[in-house]
Amino acid sequence: MSVKYNYQQFNKSAQKYLGENSIRSAWELAGQKMNLRFLDLSLGNPIAFPPPKKLINRMKKVLQGANSKGFFAYMDNAGYAKTRNKIAKDLVKNNLFPKGLSQDNIVLTCGASAAMNCVLTAIANKNDEIMLLSPYFVDFPKYITNSSAKAKIVNLKPPHFDLDVDLIARAINNKTKAIIINTPNNPTGMVYSKDKILELIALLKLKNKQYGHPIYIISDEVYREFVFDKLDYFSPCQAYENTIMIYSYSKSLNIPGERIGYAAIHPNMPNGKVLFNLVKQANRILGFTNAPALIQKVIPEMLPLEYNIKYYQRQRDKLKDALEEGGFKFEVPKGAFYFFIKVPVNEAKFTQLLQKNALAVVLSQAFGIKGYFRIAFCLEPQIVNRACKRFIKIGKSLAF
Repeated sequence: MSVKYNYQQFNKSAQKYLGENSIRSAWELAGQKMNLRFLDLSLGNPIAFPPPKKLINRMKKVLQGANSKGFFAYMDNAGYAKTRNKIAKDLVKNNLFPKGLSQDNIVLTCGASAAMNCVLTAIANKNDEIMLLSPYFVDFPKYITNSSAKAKIVNLKPPHFDLDVDLIARAINNKTKAIIINTPNNPTGMVYSKDKILELIALLKLKNKQYGHPIYIISDEVYREFVFDKLDYFSPCQAYENTIMIYSYSKSLNIPGERIGYAAIHPNMPNGKVLFNLVKQANRILGFTNAPALIQKVIPEMLPLEYNIKYYQRQRDKLKDALEEGGFKFEVPKGAFYFFIKVPVNEAKFTQLLQKNALAVVLSQAFGIKGYFRIAFCLEPQIVNRACKRFIKIGKSLAF
């Protein structure tokens, strides 16, 4: 006797995402088709070179000492105090936070995704609005739904997709609890300037007084090391006390599968201690409990970070030249490691061309906007070189 399944018994909010054309769905499809010819440019998976030797050696050393009792025992849900203290000192030294930041402002998490979920769970109530700037990272709306809040979408203006404070001002209301900003931006590669961020902060300070409650900035800084052309990076944490920093070591240390990041709460935030405890509690009740112990023990030895920005800029420039030769329309990314490119023809025809040329990309609907596609260049040189040739071929076949 066959069993008839009723999917209505499952979570309806979760089900609506199952069929979406997301980064992961593109990556999984690429994996199914993977062969020596197929090039996967869909996922921001930094595989151009191995993790730092220093990290591997430190891991080995930690594991060699792991024969003592309680070496990997439960710890505070915020993570090891030694690691949090070292991170706090590093952030202050790099002028990303004012003096006063300490281990009691930092919660170590299973990557930036966990940090974002923990922070949203800690701050958001039902019917609160979390402002998202489109194009946005594909999973942000889901994280907001997880927290019972609602996403308030602000569509930034193409082709630059720069921070637009006038648009934000028109969207803010008494229900606005926080605004998520991501600079350098995934997927656009835009780096918000100090002047733009200070303009946003000035607006939020006015609105805080008007509404009688703080509007938080949740600053996703996963790509802050990846800024090109000697541009300066500016974090809102440097100027706004109601800021929460989200960070992951996935990209900067080439360890995305290891899952280690943090949420850092501004030391001058009113009721910041309460928020710290709520984020720490969310780490537990969302099922993460704590960040993995092994990598927590390794991170202090990796600070200050060392990373190869020159390599990524070379790959960016190589792809830029190829895309220009192919006639594609795009803005040169100022940071992160993605190109956000205008789809040159209707999506159905373009998808056929991509399949014919064995290229996996992410169409922009996943990022909250239509008519673009994203490609990653955090890959081996030979993959980028082959991708360049194929995009030139596609472009010339379309004869713009």
